[in-house]
Amino acid sequence: MPDRLPPMRRYSKLAKSIAYRPGQAAVYHPMLERKLILKPFQVHPPELPADFVADSWEKSLRGAVRASYGCDGGVEKMQGSKSLEERYRIVDTICRNGRELELFDLLQRELHSHIFSIVKSISECEVDDSDIHEALEYLKHVQDAWKRHRRDLGLVRNIFLPLDNFLAAVGGILPEEKDSLRTRKNLPVGLREMGLGMLKKDMCAWDDKRSEGSVVSRACGCLLTCVQHSRATGTEEDPSWELYGDVIVMIRSLDMYKDTFERSFEQATKEFYQEESASKIDTLTTEEYLDYIEGVWKKEKALHDACKLHPHTWQDTDRILRDQLLVMHSASLTSTERLLELLDAKPEPQIDATKTLLRSLEMVHVTSELKSSWSHAIRAIGEALMKKYLAYNTLAEGVGLIKELLTLKENLDRILSDTFVDPELAVAFKISVKEAFEAFMNGCDQVNKSAHLLAKYCDDSIGSYVRNVKNSLTAEEVEGRMDSVMTLFRFISAKDIFEAHYKNDLAKRLLSAHTIRGTDEPLTEHSSYRGNELEKLMLQKLRTECGGGFTSKLEGMYKDMDLSCGLNKEFTEKRKQQQQQQGGGGGDGTEFEAMVLTSGIWPTYTQWPKNVPTLPSPISSLQQSFTQFYVSKHSGRTLTWMPSLGGAVVRYNMRSTGSRVTVKDLVVSAAQAIVLTDVFNNDPTATAARITEVTGLPVEELRRILFPMVYRVRVLRRSTGGPEDKQIGACEEYSLNKEFQDKKRRIVVPQMAIRDEKAEVRATESRVNEDRQFLLDAVLVRIMKSKKTLSHNSLVAETLKECSATFTAEIGEVKKRIESLIEREYLERDVSNPSTYHYLAGFAKYIPERTLLKVARGDIMRRVVSDDPTGCILELEVEGPSAWFLVALRDSFNNSKPLRSKLITGVGLGPFTQSLTVRLQPAATIGYSINLPALRNELGEALYFLVVSRVVLCKAATLPVTCLMPMGLLGKGTFGAVKRVKVAHSEDSGDMAVDMALKCVKKSNRSRSLKILERERDLLKKVDHPCIVRQAATLQDEKYVYFLLECCAGGDLHTCMRRIGLLSFEAGKFVAGSVHSALQHLHRAHRIVFRDLKPENLLLDSRGYLKLADFGSAKKFTRGAPKRTFSLVGSAHYMAPEVILGSGYSYEYDYWSLGVVLFECLFGPKPFGEDFHDSEHLQIFHTIATADREPPSFRPFRTPQLNEEERALCEKTVSALLCYDPAERASNIRRISEFGMLAGYDPSLIWRRSAVSPLIPTTPSDGDHDV
Repeated sequence: MPDRLPPMRRYSKLAKSIAYRPGQAAVYHPMLERKLILKPFQVHPPELPADFVADSWEKSLRGAVRASYGCDGGVEKMQGSKSLEERYRIVDTICRNGRELELFDLLQRELHSHIFSIVKSISECEVDDSDIHEALEYLKHVQDAWKRHRRDLGLVRNIFLPLDNFLAAVGGILPEEKDSLRTRKNLPVGLREMGLGMLKKDMCAWDDKRSEGSVVSRACGCLLTCVQHSRATGTEEDPSWELYGDVIVMIRSLDMYKDTFERSFEQATKEFYQEESASKIDTLTTEEYLDYIEGVWKKEKALHDACKLHPHTWQDTDRILRDQLLVMHSASLTSTERLLELLDAKPEPQIDATKTLLRSLEMVHVTSELKSSWSHAIRAIGEALMKKYLAYNTLAEGVGLIKELLTLKENLDRILSDTFVDPELAVAFKISVKEAFEAFMNGCDQVNKSAHLLAKYCDDSIGSYVRNVKNSLTAEEVEGRMDSVMTLFRFISAKDIFEAHYKNDLAKRLLSAHTIRGTDEPLTEHSSYRGNELEKLMLQKLRTECGGGFTSKLEGMYKDMDLSCGLNKEFTEKRKQQQQQQGGGGGDGTEFEAMVLTSGIWPTYTQWPKNVPTLPSPISSLQQSFTQFYVSKHSGRTLTWMPSLGGAVVRYNMRSTGSRVTVKDLVVSAAQAIVLTDVFNNDPTATAARITEVTGLPVEELRRILFPMVYRVRVLRRSTGGPEDKQIGACEEYSLNKEFQDKKRRIVVPQMAIRDEKAEVRATESRVNEDRQFLLDAVLVRIMKSKKTLSHNSLVAETLKECSATFTAEIGEVKKRIESLIEREYLERDVSNPSTYHYLAGFAKYIPERTLLKVARGDIMRRVVSDDPTGCILELEVEGPSAWFLVALRDSFNNSKPLRSKLITGVGLGPFTQSLTVRLQPAATIGYSINLPALRNELGEALYFLVVSRVVLCKAATLPVTCLMPMGLLGKGTFGAVKRVKVAHSEDSGDMAVDMALKCVKKSNRSRSLKILERERDLLKKVDHPCIVRQAATLQDEKYVYFLLECCAGGDLHTCMRRIGLLSFEAGKFVAGSVHSALQHLHRAHRIVFRDLKPENLLLDSRGYLKLADFGSAKKFTRGAPKRTFSLVGSAHYMAPEVILGSGYSYEYDYWSLGVVLFECLFGPKPFGEDFHDSEHLQIFHTIATADREPPSFRPFRTPQLNEEERALCEKTVSALLCYDPAERASNIRRISEFGMLAGYDPSLIWRRSAVSPLIPTTPSDGDHDV
């Protein structure tokens, strides 16, 4: 025990020294590097005798090899003499003593003899490899030999396993110490490889000795014969494939596969399918051929797997199949006929087969030809559908086209959904579908019909939901149909045709909304209309697709219905109040509703026949009351009643058996109501002649009125004839049906079509074609206005591109419109290049010298006369504010050619700050003529327009009233009518003929109103600005005083806002800049405060430029007097707080009004007193006066036309103008051009007419409304 203590101490000390402590780094000690290595015990066996290998071979090992190959009684007898294990140990002993090579040589010679005998037994067999039976027998012999060889060699390898391991270890190369003489260069890497090498050598050795060929070549020939036989019989699974697989495994094991079998196999495959596919493609349908291809691929893959072919062989086979089955027949497979066979199959298209075809052809990269045929096939199907359905008799039949097209589009989308691997290829085919649909839907004969039927399909879908009858569509189904409709809508080019027909159908649905609701309650809320949400959803989709301009009229129709509902509600309440004040009861029980429809937005309808009598007295009285009510709310508007669109609910009190009374409410048209009340209320029986006499309705209209009540509802009876007898005789009798019965209380009498459906379609398309001409004119003028000069081809191309969003314009039509514009002097051809056009803003006409002198009235003018006896004027100098309106002249004695020299010597273009001197040279003795295009490039667009306007006014001032030709009524004002006249001076055929505005005031009204007009006349004499209406002259005769003014045919800003809705940022900036420029001129140059700035006093000329009008409320401050006044003047909604509070005001008043106008233009309502009528002054004044406590808020108002930045600038500008404190507002006005909307805005762009107005009117607005 004591002897062991020291080692333990040492161990404990070592353990202590290498102990690991927390936070300590890695531990190292030298003793940790020591390793314990265990080596086997070396035993050196005694050396073997020299003859040990030969003796062992002869006694036991050779016999074992012979027994393995079936000699000497086989393995069983060998195991009886000496066990295999003993022989194995002998081989192991020899190998351990380094005697492997001796044993190898003995074994190699013995194996060679046995393998040779195996091969000999096969090679001696006679075989005809073209005979399937002999081939199979031969392959079986080869299979047996191969299996025997593998089995016998396997037994030998088990016995000689140590030798096999030796050969595997040396890898075929002996070490130098074992082969010092280097007599053996290569050894097999194993006994298996040695046996295969001997087998390959012997099987190939017979090639030169026998004419039949070697064993391997004959086996390959037999294999090909058997494989071709399997292909020809169409066998999918053959038991013989296992036999083929064993033989192929042998060939692969012998490393003879590629040279001996694979090439022949691939060539045979190519020849077989080349011949078979050629016969199949002509006899099979496309679907059958695709099934055949799929079957071939599956069979070949199964053959490849079963026969254990090399993987590379399948790659080559797959390529061969693609080439022979697809590429070689790509022309046929990609033909239009093949695709039509699939896409137009009955009863439904073969979608799966089409997808298979597309995928297959994508694999072989023949998609370019396929895409062309794909497009042609779709066009052929579409054209066939168009031809089939467009010869419809009724619209219900024609709507079937849309259903077929939607089904076709849905099937094509399903085909392309997940077919192609390449996403770009999928996109290309989808584009082909789009182009094909556009092609056949927009054909010359189909473009309008496609758009019309698409609109009718929308009407049927929405109408089915709205009518809410049995089997009607649900809201979700209608919404799905809308999405499908928008898909086809994108394909049609005649979108204006669709809009016109959709507008007609929408009008019918909206006007019949109350009838469809089936309720006795008045239509005071349009939101209760069943199709309200779906209608708005469709409008939203159209707006998203085409923009707000496309849906502006449709949205205006919907807005009219909403406003009409509000008006009816107010009118009903007002009636009740009047009845209560008069002490009456609930009235006569008659209910009245009126729909106010804005003309120009709604479709055009046929007026009520003139010979029809007035409505029944209760209805006529209510009609007059509503007219007074409406005019009181909207002064200046005209109502035109259209009872032909109206309807009525007639209460029918039926007396049944006894004294019982049954009440039925008949929903009928206005004409039917007149017939029932005026005729059958007095007499239960009446002839057709009597009905015509009482109602004034023509006989041909009676069928449309009476037949629904006779044959559909059966309220009336007809004495003779039936529904097929459409002719109504004058003596036919109609009577109330005493046997009439119906379970429903409210009965809707259906209406017959007013006219033939096709005639209505033709009328609608005719109106659209007229509108297209106006649109083409507007597009051409807009393009030339911006380009000034353009070649013919460029102008046509840009016009076609501009119109493509609405319709496809024909080049010939564009040329006609260009010629029309040239005739009307909007354009002119270039003298040197007739294919180039120049834009003309006005006209070049002869102006007599006296008129030219009139231009410069009040200015300094000098004429320099030459020494020539004729007194020809060589130079004319004009100095003053009016001189800048004078432009180039042409010499009448020089063949009317424009002068080439630059005629204007003065440069200043600021008419408000400085004068300008113009020198004109030379001048003609007989007068002067304007040639605007001559120097347009030098003068710019500004002088071009301003010269024309000024010359026109001055020319008109020299004419008598009798030379003014009336052209219609522009409007009615407070003091009289304003007529549109044309200057018609006949003294010289070259004089201008232009439109002017003539305000007519009766002399009998000479009172305060005439004094106001005189003040307005005096102010306008002194005011000269492009943004202010100019006054040409004041004329009079015995009865009237006339004010001849500029004609502003574009209506006022209020009408413009109703037409286009909220103004865009650019439009608002244009309004602000124009008004600001006019106010600056009034305030600074003339000391005038306008005091009545509102949208109705801002007029638009034909080019969309704003002009300030109506100076009846304006006031001019006297020079040197205080610039402050206290009068309560202006329109209530636009008054400034200081005006209402009476604290005195000045020029700041006008800018407050400008702020209100901009608020209304950009954000919608008026900022103060929107809920109060103009006549409710006190309420409006209270709202404005308390604006310091409750300033207007911008947050509640949506502005989709403005982005965030634009909205912020608009809010900043309007807030500055609506500042409650006049002093602070004045400060804002002084720097208004430095912030907000007008930052960096150049007002000269407006008065020079260099900017294109965003408010160009589409058609003259007359403000009339239809009811």
